[in-house]
Amino acid sequence: MKSIFTILLAVVLFACNGQDNVLAPQDFKTKLEKTPNAVLLDVRTAGEFAEGYVNGARNLDWNSKFKTEVVKYNRDMPYFVYCLAGGRSHSAVEFMKSQGFTQVYEMQGGMMKWTGAGLPLSGAADAPVDKISMEEYQKMGGSADRVLIDFYAPWCGPCRKLEPILSDLGKDGKVKVIRINIDENKQLAHALKFEEIPVLQFYSKGKLLKNHFGFLPKEDILKVWEK
Repeated sequence: MKSIFTILLAVVLFACNGQDNVLAPQDFKTKLEKTPNAVLLDVRTAGEFAEGYVNGARNLDWNSKFKTEVVKYNRDMPYFVYCLAGGRSHSAVEFMKSQGFTQVYEMQGGMMKWTGAGLPLSGAADAPVDKISMEEYQKMGGSADRVLIDFYAPWCGPCRKLEPILSDLGKDGKVKVIRINIDENKQLAHALKFEEIPVLQFYSKGKLLKNHFGFLPKEDILKVWEK
């Protein structure tokens, strides 16, 4: 009986510790500043990193060299990890834990929530001009009776899962689907206060019905216009 209790207690403590390691941007910043010998890892691409990063960060791209390089690091040091929206950093943190890293903290929501909270960036080059202006975007919702605007990124798992669904919707002609890559339109996404992706915007005759954050099955997408 005692052994069962011990196992259950260990499971609960493990779950709690995992949650404690996922920090909102301000908490992430505070914890980082108070932790001696902390190593800050930015797991975005070099191009994203060049547009601005959290002060003191090392760039270690999750999609290229991360797995081969991070295993060379001291596993007993404290690590703080972030990306743009949280997907890549979560994968990076899980990989590090599987490799025996003992102190790894993850920024919840990544740089989208960091900048949304008004926290500072270092090394920011001149921001590239968005491919879609705010004026162009504002006309999109009224460009057909039913319009679905999808804010996505090529590296986003739920976005990739949505892609064939949205392609089918666009082909049947009942819904006009417009996809906006946030990597190419960061200022627009920031102006709209989008702090996570994907974002699905539903319009009916120019009127915004709702914003949906995250994946949505095809049948649930179609139901929005039926209400």
